[in-house]
Amino acid sequence: MNSRAWRLICWISLTVMGILAVLSAANMIARNNGGAFLPDIVVRVIGIVDMVCLFLCVFSRIKGNRR
Repeated sequence: MNSRAWRLICWISLTVMGILAVLSAANMIARNNGGAFLPDIVVRVIGIVDMVCLFLCVFSRIKGNRR
């Protein structure tokens, strides 16, 4: 794969992490006010997806900068 494809993978993973972070933060704020809207299993899945996206982002940055 060329560096342009790796850059695209990095941007997609950053976007997914950002969206999931906003969703998780909104759930934490709602939980503190007494009404969380996401079940616990969904929160755990969001955490796992975040870790996978972090790995993809770092890997694609390293792989894309190599020539």
